[in-house]
Amino acid sequence: MTDDYSKLKSEIMDIVSKEFSKTKDDIISIMIENNKLKKQQAELVFYDSLPPPPTSSLINIGNTTTTTNNCDDLPPPPPQIEEEQFVEGEEELQQQHLQEESDDYYKTVHPLGIQDTYEDEEYFSSYSKISLHHEMVFDKRRTAAYYHAISKSKNIFKDKVVLDVGCGTGILSCFVAKAGAKKVFAVDASDMAHRAELIVQQNGLSDIITVFKGKLEHISFPEYVDVIVSEWQGSFLIFESMIESVIYARDNLMKPGGIILPSKACIYLSPINVESYYNQYINQWSNVFDLDMSPLIPFAQKELLEEKSIRNYYVENTESVLDKPIILRTIDLSTITIEDLSKTIKNFEFKVPNGSKYHGFGAWFSVWFENLDDEDQAINKKNQHDNDSEQFVYYTIDRDGELVKSTYQQYAINSKGFTPIFFKQSSNVLELSTAPGTGDQHWKQVLFLNSKEKILQSSNENEDSTLVKGTIRILQNKDYRRHWWIEISVSLKTKPFDYSYQKYLI
Repeated sequence: MTDDYSKLKSEIMDIVSKEFSKTKDDIISIMIENNKLKKQQAELVFYDSLPPPPTSSLINIGNTTTTTNNCDDLPPPPPQIEEEQFVEGEEELQQQHLQEESDDYYKTVHPLGIQDTYEDEEYFSSYSKISLHHEMVFDKRRTAAYYHAISKSKNIFKDKVVLDVGCGTGILSCFVAKAGAKKVFAVDASDMAHRAELIVQQNGLSDIITVFKGKLEHISFPEYVDVIVSEWQGSFLIFESMIESVIYARDNLMKPGGIILPSKACIYLSPINVESYYNQYINQWSNVFDLDMSPLIPFAQKELLEEKSIRNYYVENTESVLDKPIILRTIDLSTITIEDLSKTIKNFEFKVPNGSKYHGFGAWFSVWFENLDDEDQAINKKNQHDNDSEQFVYYTIDRDGELVKSTYQQYAINSKGFTPIFFKQSSNVLELSTAPGTGDQHWKQVLFLNSKEKILQSSNENEDSTLVKGTIRILQNKDYRRHWWIEISVSLKTKPFDYSYQKYLI
C-alpha cells in the first residue's frame, strides 16, 4: 500500500511540475511579448541597442565611389530613452534583446558569419588597463602622427561633427575638439570610456565631446557625422580587426562625402635577415659561461620559430631587409569592405644576394592622412616646363617623433623606398610608417621566420642572387575574427631546390 501511495504521489508531483514549468514558460513568453509591444508603442530604441542599418545605395562623390546613403534618404536618428523610462524588472529582458541583436548583426553582416564571442569580452577588458594605453599614448611616433595630422586638418574639422572610433583615453577626441570640431562623439567599449570622460572634463571640452561606452554597432547616435577618426591599426595592420568597426561607421553613420582619417593604408613584405634575433634567442645557447648548452637549440627553435609569428621585435638595421618589399595589401578606407579584407592571396618573387643569411620574412605597414591644410603647400614645380606637376608636401614622422616636411621623392630616397605609395598624391599628405629603420613604435614589425637559418646560394653559378619565390595567403580566423591565419609557401632556387610551407597565427 505504501509503495502504491508513493508511486501515485510521485506521478502527481511530476504532473504538477510539468504544468508549473509550462505556466512559467507561458509567463516568460507573455512578459517578452508585452515588453516588445511596449517598445513598439513607445517607438523607442534603447540607448545601447543596435539600430537597423540604413538602406545603402551606391553614389559617386567626386571621383570616389562609396557605399552609403543619400542625404535625402537618411532617416532621423532614433530618440534616446532616458533611464527613468525603463520599467523595473525589465533589465534581464533588455540584455537578452541586445544580445539577440548583437548575434544577428554578426551572423548576417560578416562574410564569414562570425558572431560576437567571449573573445570580445577579453579584448575590451584588456583595453581597460592603463598600462596598455600608456604604451600607445607614449609611443611618440604614433601619437605625434595623429597630433600633427589633426592640427594640420583644421579645414576638415572646423564646425564638423566627428566620430572617434575606439577613443580609449579620448586623446584624439581632444585633438579634434581643439582643431575646431563642433561636436565629437567618442566611443569605446572598454571601461576606459569612463576615464576618457574625466579627461574631457579636466580639459574643459565636455561641451564639445560626448563619450559613449559600448560597442559602436550597438549605439544609436543623435546625428550623422562628417568625419571619422580612429587609431584602429594592430600588428600586421589588420590584427584585432578593429577596422571592421570603422567600415561599419562609414557605411551606417557617416554622411555622403564624409572623410576618414587616416584614409589609406598598406602592408609590405620582404625577405629578411634577423641574425640579431637568432643570436639572442637561439644561438646564444651554444656557449653559456663556458658550458656547451647547444642541445637546447632545437627546443628553442621549435618553441620560438615553428609556425609562430613574432610581433614584439623591432628591426633597427635597414640592411636586414634583403630586397625591395612588395605591396601585400592596400586599403582605401573609403571603399574597402569586410568581405574584401577577409582574404588576400599574393604571389611574390625576390632576388636575394648570394651568401645572405635568410631567416624568413618581415612585414610592416604605413597609414596616410590625406587632404591636410594647404597653407604649407609647396608651389615648386618638378620641372619648370611641366605646369601640371605641382608638388604637394609629404610629411613624415622621424624616429624622435618630430614632423618632417619634404616631398615623396625625397622621402623615398631617404627611407630606401621601404613604403612605396599605391596612390597618386593629390593633396598634402602625412605618412606614419612602421618600416625597419624609421624609428621604434609599439607595433614593431611582424616576423614570419624559418625554423632554421638558411644561407642562400643560387643554383645558377652565373647568377649573383638567389630567387625566392612563393605565395602568401591571409585568411581571417573563422572562429575568432580578431585573429588571422598567414600561410607562406616558398621555393628557393638553390642547389638542390628548397621548398617550404608554414602556417602562422597572428
